Amino acid sequence: MKKHRICTTVSEKHWNLLKKNAEKFETQQNAIEHALESLEYGSKHSHLQAPEDKIWAQMGADFRKVVVIMQKDSYRFLLDNCDMDRFIDYMAAKRPMEFAIEYVYGKTLQELSLKELIEALIMKVKIQNSADMISYTDDGDHYSLQISHSLGLNHSRVLQVGKESTFKQYGVKTESFITDKSVFVKIYKNRQNDVKQ
Repeated sequence: MKKHRICTTVSEKHWNLLKKNAEKFETQQNAIEHALESLEYGSKHSHLQAPEDKIWAQMGADFRKVVVIMQKDSYRFLLDNCDMDRFIDYMAAKRPMEFAIEYVYGKTLQELSLKELIEALIMKVKIQNSADMISYTDDGDHYSLQISHSLGLNHSRVLQVGKESTFKQYGVKTESFITDKSVFVKIYKNRQNDVKQ
């Protein structure tokens, strides 16, 4: 193997790190080579990271101000025992899904293409881990969004209202159908001119 000589200076902090790791890896050369390989592997690994994991990492401490993490069984208990009509009214009026998308993507809904909006909604559901499966297909004049989960009919209602209110605000027509484990949303591609706020 061909070797190349390098000469450089490092700060006191990095010199101490090199000495410490030279003991661990037996030589300074091995420590430097290991560090370089780790950098290479780390950059490749970050490209393989799931998009929702990248968003969690990017959000950092600020996101803790707007998110409450709850165990799924507790969330289902809450949904099964709350005043669902009031909660659904809140979801439709305050549109927390729209807030989350704008917060994470740094754009208003109107700045997103319809495809970007659908992918943002999917990302949000993946981040909150409230579905077992979520996907969409392009069916010509509309997109079909399918969500399956194990959180009961009330969660289907929450998902349905969240999606419908977001698409209504965006200016497209939707049709949806729910079961206790699934949400199906047909999203028409043509934007309406008369979006009601």
